[in-house]
Amino acid sequence: MFRRNNSEITQRLTFAAFMLGLALIIMLADFSGFLRPVEQIASTFLNPIENGTHQLGANLSRFTDFWNDNEKLRSENADLRQQLQAALADQGKVAELANRVDQLEKQLEFRANPETKKYTVVNASVTNQDANGIDQAITIDKGTNDGIAKGQPVVNSAGYLVGRVVSVETKKSTVFLISDNNVGVNVYTQRYDADNKRVPIQSVDGTALGQYQLGTKDLIKITLIQPDADIKADDWVFTNGKGGSYPANLLIGRITKVSSQDGQPEKEAVVQPIADLNHLQEVLVITAWGSS
Repeated sequence: MFRRNNSEITQRLTFAAFMLGLALIIMLADFSGFLRPVEQIASTFLNPIENGTHQLGANLSRFTDFWNDNEKLRSENADLRQQLQAALADQGKVAELANRVDQLEKQLEFRANPETKKYTVVNASVTNQDANGIDQAITIDKGTNDGIAKGQPVVNSAGYLVGRVVSVETKKSTVFLISDNNVGVNVYTQRYDADNKRVPIQSVDGTALGQYQLGTKDLIKITLIQPDADIKADDWVFTNGKGGSYPANLLIGRITKVSSQDGQPEKEAVVQPIADLNHLQEVLVITAWGSS
């Protein structure tokens, strides 16, 4: 037992002495420069590995930063989208309210006009519009229950002529717009100078007919105008009240072009409606009017 322990101690001491001696030899060799070639060879092999490991760590760090920044940007973008949607919703509400106020102000101005105080009107909202379809028509939310009848003229909030009632139900009615080719209006022309003063001319009477067709901008025309008639672009067109279908002096539009028909001595004039027929929201149905 004692011999075995003595033998193990001897082996350990021998190994320790060997390692100590080897360390001393390596230190002396390094001090004397003998190991420099070995170090250079080891550096040649180990440096790329060390650099690659360092670069990999740097790339991983940059990728982590990029991912975190990307997630932050995604979150900020989502917040901005929500803010934008809320702002657009508020803007839409403000625009709708402003439009409503404008419509009401125009109605008040129309009603305050001495010329129109003799009118009896019914306010109506447009529930459907087919102003770009085969028929130039709108549907309103008032009908026989509200005193609406076939043939009654319809104006916008400012009092500009937009059409005529063509069919009526108890709670809704259909209105053909003045651009529809089923609608004709007896009219006269009037001219104004740069100061909006009336210019004395021989007024031209005629019938304005709806001319809407897909692909054309000529919505209304006055045809069969005498060759010597004093009519030109920028003249204004009003209802003349003849025939009793419309009150007199309702503004329809402005003449944009006067031309002669091919092979005919008569002239024709293109009329641009003053009312925006494609974006009607509120209208007034004239159910009764006094003598003109």
